[in-house]
This record gives sequence, C-alpha cells and structure tokens, in this order.
Amino acid sequence: MHVFALSLLRERQGEEQRQRIKAEYLLKDFEKRLRTFHMERGKMEHDMLSNKAKRGVSPLNNLKVDLDSMRKRQEEERSRHKDVVKLVHDAASSSIQAGLIPIFEAMGNFTSNVLKYHEQVRFENDRGS
Repeated sequence: MHVFALSLLRERQGEEQRQRIKAEYLLKDFEKRLRTFHMERGKMEHDMLSNKAKRGVSPLNNLKVDLDSMRKRQEEERSRHKDVVKLVHDAASSSIQAGLIPIFEAMGNFTSNVLKYHEQVRFENDRGS
C-alpha cells in the first residue's frame, strides 16, 4: 500500500513537472508572438498612414487572432497546471496521513507495553518491600 502511494505520488509529481514545462513553453511562445505582433502593428500603422490599405483584411487581424488563440491556450495550460498541482498536493497529503497511521499505532502499542512492564515492575517492588 505504501509503495503504491509513493509510486502514485511520483507519477503525479512527474505529471505536474511536464505540465509546468508545457505551460512555461506556451508562455514564452506567447510573449514572442506578442512582441512580433507589436512590431508588425507598428510597421503596418506606418504603412497604412503612408498608403491607404486597399485590402479588406489586414495581416494584423490574422496576428491578433493567432495571439488570442495562443493566450486562450496558455490560460488553459495554466489552469491544467494548477489542477495537477492540486492533485499532487492532495496525493502527498493523503500519503502522509496514510503513513502516519502505522506510526501512531506503533506508538500506542509501545506505550501500552511500557505501561504493562512498569506495572509489573511496580507490583514486584511492592511485593518485595
């Protein structure tokens, strides 16, 4: 049972680490695309002021849609990461609680045995006196 709990905890921790790395990667990618978007927007605004755009759809709109979808995806990954962290925390807490039960049982047995031996020694001392 204890081995199962530890393997489950390791599995959840590995899952949390993979999820964290994935979320970090998406955040970096999002920030990179956001910088690109700002640079492109600056160029496009300059070009649009000098030449009136004759097209109906601007390349900026495509970049904005990409950024919006990246932002949404990154938020979903962050949410999944939080869920996985909660699962790891819950697994660790339950494994600690499950691990403490045998310790307290052993302490109770030890205390009971010590009390019995103490009563025996006291009883023998009272007889001998």
